[in-house]
Parts: sequence; structure tokens; C-alpha cells
Amino acid sequence: MTIQAFLDAVGNIKSVVLADQKSEVTGEEFLKEVLSASQELIDSGFKAGTSCLVRLSNNVASVVMLFSVLKAGGVVFVGNPHDPIAKCDGIIKKFGIGAFFGDKPSVLALQASLGEGVRVERLQTGKLAAGFCPHFSRTLANQDERMANVNIAVFSSGSTGEPKAILHNVSSVLKNAKKHADAIGLRSADTIAGFLPIYYSYGLVANLMGSLAAGAKFVFLGNASGLTEEWANEQKISVLSLTPWFAMQLNMNVPSLRVMTFGGDAMFGHIARELQQRFPQCELYSTYGLTEAGPRVATWRFDNRVVPDSEIVPLGEALPGCELIIDNHDVEGEYGELLVRTDTRMLGYFYGVEQGYFMPDWQEDMVHTEDLFNVVDGELFFVSRAKEMIVQNGEKIFPSSVESVLRRINGVVDANVRGVRCETRGQIAKAFIKTSIDIDISEVRRALLDKLPQSAIPSEYVFVDEIPRTATGKKSASAVYQ
Repeated sequence: MTIQAFLDAVGNIKSVVLADQKSEVTGEEFLKEVLSASQELIDSGFKAGTSCLVRLSNNVASVVMLFSVLKAGGVVFVGNPHDPIAKCDGIIKKFGIGAFFGDKPSVLALQASLGEGVRVERLQTGKLAAGFCPHFSRTLANQDERMANVNIAVFSSGSTGEPKAILHNVSSVLKNAKKHADAIGLRSADTIAGFLPIYYSYGLVANLMGSLAAGAKFVFLGNASGLTEEWANEQKISVLSLTPWFAMQLNMNVPSLRVMTFGGDAMFGHIARELQQRFPQCELYSTYGLTEAGPRVATWRFDNRVVPDSEIVPLGEALPGCELIIDNHDVEGEYGELLVRTDTRMLGYFYGVEQGYFMPDWQEDMVHTEDLFNVVDGELFFVSRAKEMIVQNGEKIFPSSVESVLRRINGVVDANVRGVRCETRGQIAKAFIKTSIDIDISEVRRALLDKLPQSAIPSEYVFVDEIPRTATGKKSASAVYQ
């Protein structure tokens, strides 16, 4: 589906499709605002093919600006509105950004940081500000012909900590959003909670674009106190998407709620069983995806099933157009890397103007996930991220399995298991544990030994005040513990 076809479909909707604390728009009004803002951009001298940093806050104005830039022919680099100005300055220079968009204070701060030659305009229709820096602009298509079809890029730091852009065509992304919406049965009568940050692919594609594709009403939280029962009931929320970390802390009674989806991290079996008990009226979906794949890949509905007696729930059914393959898998119960063949695969990685474009040597339409899975009774189960697997004295330790047991110990609030270099054993597993009460290490070890083999037990334990997590609840890969 092209951006124009998508906008036309949304424009035919007479009911409200987007709302926040300050405004709401029907599909018809949304289309008019997007067309007006995109024309305003063009009148300001904006050129098609310009790489644009769009700082996506969770509000209606940001969504209008996102689609306005796409409609005007810009290449959108999805920006985190919480990134410091110095980081944005570096991104603009590294990736050849020619225009940037966001709230007026941040745009003016970026103008001051970037120095001379930057022009700022207040865009009336988009309710945001735009900065133009043509002297930094490097059109992607001119740098590498393989990037000619790119018009949306999502940042990922990967294992290096240095940002790279995962490149997509917006038609592919919208196609993936529609597949996800169909897989979880979104309806035009639904009211969807805008809780996840839309600068993450899960929040942007599955949550926001999926809602627009279904013609539903998408309501941004905009509540300083976070997701509350009062707000959810006031808005008559019927669909809620969360990461498993936030799902663990969820405790509310919302009669209108009919669908809950969980993604962005592994869903543990004990959490799934708790959710079944706490939300018996809801359809419950565990979803899997990665930005390189478009991003959504598979969905497992578990409200109407017996959750297997396993640490992690099954991967579930592949979305239409996707095929799930375990690399080098030939023995039941053995694990291998999950490979995904999908018609919404990324177009490649962009590491910046100097390092350029890169596409891994994958087979056509294939994505190497670097996630390890095994097959039991025909179902695929997550084992570990390959880069997180710990080899201690030659024995493999999978952090997710250990963390699952740790979190079920009375008084343990959160846990993070990491591999630490060791001269004599190669690596050792070190467990960082946050508790609400005093717990003795011997008690922790007994609980682990009751559920895990001796070889999987961490060698060191550290009690900490907090386990650093991202805005979506994922463990922070860059966390430093004192």
C-alpha cells in the first residue's frame, strides 16, 4: 500500500482516529492536516528525498508531522524526543540529515547547537517547528542506488552502542501493520491505548499504524501518572499493548478491555498464566518481531489455551507472508538460530555518510534474528539471544531462564543475569537482583537449584537498588551497575 493509498483510506473515516489530551481528529480531518502540512513544507523549499529527523512524541501533532514529511517525499529517520541535543547534533551530521522536526524548544536548541546555516520555521498546520540544514544533507539515493526506495529508517544501536539506521520502504511497513492488525482482530469500533512510545518500531508500526489501518480510535496516554485504571475506563479502552515487564505490574479492572497484546521481550509462562487469571474477559496475544523484519513476525493467542509448562511461551503462528525456520535444526529439543523469511524485510543498514550502506549476506527475503529457539512438540520456544548466552566452564547458561526463576522468588522485584569475563572459566554468570525485602543468597541459590541444573546457577550475586530499563521496559544493554 502506498502512502497516498493509506492516507486516502484513513481520510474516508468520519470518526475520531487520533486523540490526546489537547486535541482529536477524525480520519477526514487527519488527511486534511497532513495534506496542508506537507504542502507547507514544500512551499518552504523542502525537497523530496531529503533525510529528515522527526522527533516522535506521543501526541497527535507528531503523527501529523510524520505523515506530512512522508507525503512530501522525505526520508524519515525516526527520532527519540528524549535524546539530548548533543546526540541529535551528532546524528544529523553522521547521517546527512537535511531537516529536523520536533517541539519548538528542541528545534531551537538544535539550531543553536548546529551553528550557522540552519533555518527554523514554525509550521502552523503541524503545530511543531522545523529546522532546515541543507549543508548537512546527503540524499540516500545519491549515495547508493540500493537506497533509492528507502523512505523510513529506525535507529538501532545493536551490540556496538553506535547508532545505525534500519532502512525500510513505508509501503512495506504499512503492509506489516495491516498484517498485525488482522492477526489480533482489530476492529474499527476499538479504542486503542497509545501507551508504548511511537519512536520504537513496536509502538509505531504494530500499535499506531495498525490502529490507523483498522480505522480504530487511537488515544495517547499523555498522563504524567502513567497508565491508570481511571484513565483506561474514562477512555473506554478496548485494546492495550504492553511489554511483558509492564504487564507484570498491571493491576486494573477495565470492563471495556477486550484485547491485550504483549511484545518487545520474552513472555514468561508464569506471567502468561497470571494474565489469564487477571483478565479472563480478554483475548491475549504474545507477539514477536524485530525491526529488520518489518517488524512483526509471529503471534500466539493464549487466552483460550493451556500455557505449556515452560519458562517461555511458544512463538506462535507466523503472520501471512512469513516463514519461521530454525537454522541447523535436526534434533527434537535442540536449539538453533531463528531465521525469518518475510515479504516485509528491511532494505538494509545505513551506518552514516562515511561508513555507508550494508546488507548482510542473507538469502532473499531472509532475516537472521540472532535469537536462539528450539522445537518441542511442534512449537517454537525462545531459548536466549545469541549475544546474551553465557558459556561458563564450557556449560551454556541462558539468562532468560535464570531470570524467570529469580523473579518468582518471594521478595524479588526484578533481575538481570549477565556474563562476566573470567580468566580461568572464560565467563561466569553474574546475577543482579532487586528485592523488596531482605533475602539471603543461600535462599536464592536453593530456589534456583530447585528449578535449574547446577551448571545453570550463577557464580556471583549482587543486590541492587534498580535494574535499568528502557522506556518500553526492556533491560538496558548499556546499564552500568555500581
